[in-house]
Amino acid sequence: MPLTSLTFLFFVCSHRESGPWNPSPSTLLLRQLLHQQSLLFPFKNISFFPKWSKLTNCGIKSVRKSIARILTVHNQQQKEGIRKAVAGAKYIPKDLRAKKTRAMRRALTKSERSKKTLKQKRMEAAFPKVKFAVKA
Repeated sequence: MPLTSLTFLFFVCSHRESGPWNPSPSTLLLRQLLHQQSLLFPFKNISFFPKWSKLTNCGIKSVRKSIARILTVHNQQQKEGIRKAVAGAKYIPKDLRAKKTRAMRRALTKSERSKKTLKQKRMEAAFPKVKFAVKA
């Protein structure tokens, strides 16, 4: 397909908004955007006509952003689906777990912290805390 000035301007000015993910149209749209990108790349470094070079770079940028937008929505929805699928499972995939810090992940849980050994329990039963009161 020859790149005429009219089609070129259409490619440059086309800007896609992200929206709800419809698998077939967006896959088709992604293919079209990748095709546009492949058409624009040869014109990226045209030194004899700087105006076209600038327009092409602008076009490549908008096409790349559109591709990124579509892939972002797709990946977010894919993760949501996986989250719903493993909602009640014992183990959750690592990329879906809470990030936190390394120290926080390795720290004891509240229930683990509150547990006491048999010896501690016996000592507390044998020697309870003594309460003192001043007689007035």
